[in-house]
Amino acid sequence: RTSSRCRSTGPSTRRALENAFGGGFAAALAEVPVGQWSGPVRSGLGLHLVEVTGSEPARLAPFEDIRDHVAQQYDYYAVLDAQERMFRELLAKYDVRIEAGVPDAVMRDYVRQ
Repeated sequence: RTSSRCRSTGPSTRRALENAFGGGFAAALAEVPVGQWSGPVRSGLGLHLVEVTGSEPARLAPFEDIRDHVAQQYDYYAVLDAQERMFRELLAKYDVRIEAGVPDAVMRDYVRQ
């Protein structure tokens, strides 16, 4: 049996909690009143005793705070779109035959109609 102790270093968004511990964990914490302990709360990492020390309503971040992230995401998806167009153009130049016995999972993953 193992145990550990860690303390959050600051506020966590619901999304950050979901990414780290899973949606059930974040949902359970949303129900805990500020200033109270709860647990054990199950996550993919095990069981936790949790004290909720504060809660703030969600808000939209100012654009200046997220400008770089938005630009990175835009560039990332632009590259994906360009790759998809390139692959479709290449595929259009060839006669593609599907051999019998290819598993359905392979068909779904590699041959898009």
